[in-house]
Amino acid sequence: NDPKTDPDKWNCTIRQRALILSILERNDLDPEVVDDLANELHGRPMSDLGKSQVSEVIGQVLDRWGRHPKTTNGRAGGRQ
Repeated sequence: NDPKTDPDKWNCTIRQRALILSILERNDLDPEVVDDLANELHGRPMSDLGKSQVSEVIGQVLDRWGRHPKTTNGRAGGRQ
């Protein structure tokens, strides 16, 4: 285990952590990507962020990996 990234130390609720971890698991990603994203957005790891900053990181996680890939062109069906 990488001591740098410990989801238990993230400054978020249990439900938020569970959401993030389930998205990571579905996409076969390490928790480290969330800390990388937090650093990219705020210059600090998840454990050092405030609630609104954590919410922003979660929004980015959802945008990047959490949405179902059905909205490629805005409509189901595939016609352009």
